[in-house]
Amino acid sequence: MHLARRLRSILVIGLLSVPALTVAAGKCERIIATGADDNPPFLWRDPDQPERLIGANADILKMATDAIGLQLEMLPTGDAKAALAEVSSGRVDVLADAVLVAENLDVLDYVHPPVAVLDSLVWVSPEALFPYGNRDDLRQLDGAIVKGTYLGEQFAAYAESSLHLQPLDTTEEALRQLQDGDVEYLLHEPHSLTARAKPLGLLEGLVALRPPVLSRTMHLAIAHDSACNGPWLRGELARLMTEYRAAGIPQRMIEQNIDRWAAQHATQPADTAQVSQ
Repeated sequence: MHLARRLRSILVIGLLSVPALTVAAGKCERIIATGADDNPPFLWRDPDQPERLIGANADILKMATDAIGLQLEMLPTGDAKAALAEVSSGRVDVLADAVLVAENLDVLDYVHPPVAVLDSLVWVSPEALFPYGNRDDLRQLDGAIVKGTYLGEQFAAYAESSLHLQPLDTTEEALRQLQDGDVEYLLHEPHSLTARAKPLGLLEGLVALRPPVLSRTMHLAIAHDSACNGPWLRGELARLMTEYRAAGIPQRMIEQNIDRWAAQHATQPADTAQVSQ
């Protein structure tokens, strides 16, 4: 009788401990993250170690994983489309520069709050200012946009039907056309424009008009199929991002990495600098 009672107690203790063991086993020790490998100041390939990504989002994610005791590997996988494909497959755990769009909700869990707000602003030269209150004020003007810039389905349809937007290959080309008066405005996100323009000496004098024609948010996002995706990781990243945003850390990291990119590219001649979008 005593033996049977002891066996039942051991069995009950064993069953009660299974969930705890499962949780412990499911808490991964290493995170693999990626993102667009030419997206300064958020992410780009390290010139000294091209097998890794650096930038503001890499710094923020490293700060977060250090805080919760996880190892981090920032792995370059290609452009934004290639990076999303790797994360969607579950081969990579985190997309570090995930723009919030509805079609990606099926494959990504977005961490809130965002790393940054991405506003598409109207940029003009001070000699060519014009009255601006909303996108309809651009209808009769010649504008430029860098090829590959995300406009969103709704604004892209509006631009196609109502605006004169010339798609250009690089940010440098667009800025030079604006400077020379070949176009009257440029649509561009300010953080990336500043990073691209600063080392080329093309930033001074530009005027940004508001309100933005389009506003999006950029997040850390965890793949649905990642073995690391679980309530603990999602909760910890959300908690830390809330603290970081309250302390102004993401904006500070962005500004530091604008300077970092500019320093890395300052010695390159303007015609050979890497300025593609």
